[in-house]
Amino acid sequence: AGRDLINADASVPTNARMAGLDNNQRIAPSLEKFQQLGGGDLSVTAGRNIDGGSFLVYRGSALLLAGAEVTTNSAQSPSRGNLGTSGQSSLVYDELVWQPATLFGSDSTFTVNARGDIVIGVATNPFLMPQGVNNKFWYKTQFNTVNPTSSVSVNSFGGCHHPPPRQSLFLEIPWPFQFLKLLIGKPPPFHPNPPVTSAPGCDSRS
Repeated sequence: AGRDLINADASVPTNARMAGLDNNQRIAPSLEKFQQLGGGDLSVTAGRNIDGGSFLVYRGSALLLAGAEVTTNSAQSPSRGNLGTSGQSSLVYDELVWQPATLFGSDSTFTVNARGDIVIGVATNPFLMPQGVNNKFWYKTQFNTVNPTSSVSVNSFGGCHHPPPRQSLFLEIPWPFQFLKLLIGKPPPFHPNPPVTSAPGCDSRS
């Protein structure tokens, strides 16, 4: 994008299968029989801001470049109307609970570079996320497919890196949408090590 890239989603998924029968006999799951197809690299460039959005690379590398900032906006407020609940208010909540740009991966490496400030959300695995709004989120099986070599690098060359907000304002969000706190308040980890961050031009705002 020559200027702003607003609320854009991009994904490079994979699909996989595993044999369950051999000569019409059921067989135990085995990684030797696991076949994964697809994947690839993702490049996202904005001349000015990357403003919200979700980015998935299941197997490959992702590079996000912003000429100014990586930020978010009021459309990322977890309001009932924004979440597609008919007849519900789209009242915009405090900006501290707007969902920042979010990274999803498995066997992946992410690099996020910007000249200005970076407000980035969690980096996680899709299988750790709650079910969709139309599903009962308590019917869940959480597991992950994260490769131990996966990594995230966040670099602000003229601003600051701001981690996701960890505010109690989610308590003001009506049930059942409080489970969205998983997305920002207490995110499931993408990998056991914290992201590598760099902000050489940052001041006391960090």
